[in-house]
Amino acid sequence: MPKMQSLYLMDGHEFTGELLVYLDNLLPEFFETMKTEGLLDDSIVFILSDHGNNSNLFFKGTTAGKNELANTFFMSLMSENNAKLYGGNMEKNE
Repeated sequence: MPKMQSLYLMDGHEFTGELLVYLDNLLPEFFETMKTEGLLDDSIVFILSDHGNNSNLFFKGTTAGKNELANTFFMSLMSENNAKLYGGNMEKNE
């Protein structure tokens, strides 16, 4: 039976950018553990930001605010079988 899991990481909601550096170091370990335990064998994972073009104007003048405005983020990870099924569609919409 298909399942859906959501994970919201709110560490980026502080404007110094220090927490993002902390999180960047932990995410590869998190996904490697999921892969090793077989949790990504039939999965599609979307990683995205909640800002970008609609970033809070209060932080627009900060370095972190400028980065968020210019670098919206979307990434997907797919298991091999899902890449065969949906990879072509993802490439067309890239």
